[in-house]
Amino acid sequence: MNGSRMRIVSGALLFAALAGGHAGAAGITIGMSAPLSGPNAAYGQGLLHGVKLGLAHAGTIDGQPVELKAMDDGGDPARALENARRLIQAGAVALTAFHGTRSIEALRPLLEQTGVPLVGAASSADSLREPPQRHLFNLRAGARDEVAAIVNHVDTIALNRIAAIAQDDGLGASGLEGLKVELVRLAMRPVASEGLTAGATPEAVEAALRRVCSATPQAVLLALDARLALEVLRSAARSGCSNTQFVAFSETGAAL
Repeated sequence: MNGSRMRIVSGALLFAALAGGHAGAAGITIGMSAPLSGPNAAYGQGLLHGVKLGLAHAGTIDGQPVELKAMDDGGDPARALENARRLIQAGAVALTAFHGTRSIEALRPLLEQTGVPLVGAASSADSLREPPQRHLFNLRAGARDEVAAIVNHVDTIALNRIAAIAQDDGLGASGLEGLKVELVRLAMRPVASEGLTAGATPEAVEAALRRVCSATPQAVLLALDARLALEVLRSAARSGCSNTQFVAFSETGAAL
């Protein structure tokens, strides 16, 4: 069982504590919204599979049957928020596996308003961890923890020219800031860094990669979601920059 599924199993156990006082005759409803279609569908389908596996492993919760209601948001924050409202109105006592920093950040006011928890947010962004939030339970490492492990690895194999490509959201900001902090500890700094918007075209990705590769990095940190990370790797294979090592966050998920 991989790490993501293990975290979902842990989340299922946490649901037991959260939902214990809310079980009714019809059982417990848990809501999920993820990109089950669109560019990040591979990640969303993997999350759905993991949630189903975790709940099957847990069996009943507090002796009550569990119903999972899963909705597709296509990776659109507005759809994710609307799905969350509909799931809560349908009786969901907890939400799980919402994907993407923008979508999860859009949910925070609704979580505070309703008191319904989100367990197992699928994002590494540290903006979703600091400061701690009452109704948001993260079950995975944050971006800074992942960056620390990445920098430790590249230092161990004697790579000292490190660059970054980051997306313009909480994940990208956490990744880039974490890289700078960790490199300072080693008396280094990034040799290049580029930003990409969430909807960056293949041409924009190629241009950003070309600028980064012109600095001849030995490794490039991809603080990107699955779609953008995959586009960078495809562009690298076409451009001759493929000899550089690329390192990505767990955020890239099943697509890589």
